[in-house]
Amino acid sequence: LNRARKLLLDRHFPSVTIHGMGAAVQQAVMLANALKASLADQVILDVASDTVTLYDDVVPDDPNADIVTQKRQTSAIHIKVALKDDLQKAFGAKRRR
Repeated sequence: LNRARKLLLDRHFPSVTIHGMGAAVQQAVMLANALKASLADQVILDVASDTVTLYDDVVPDDPNADIVTQKRQTSAIHIKVALKDDLQKAFGAKRRR
């Protein structure tokens, strides 16, 4: 929370993006909401969800057996937190690409 506030207010980033995957989706949402509340709702949240393919290497207990790769999918979330235009101007946020 403090790092995101510092990037937006002190380092003049126009936005930060919070990513969460799997079990961290809920924590990402809670962080974005806490950031919004700490900045008195002077931010815009742009939320996108996604499905990500993961590959796991499964090491068997038998040392003579081969390692097996398993494919699975999990959910992901990307939350762009941007200062509202009037706040960007007040803090001198620079447009970064």
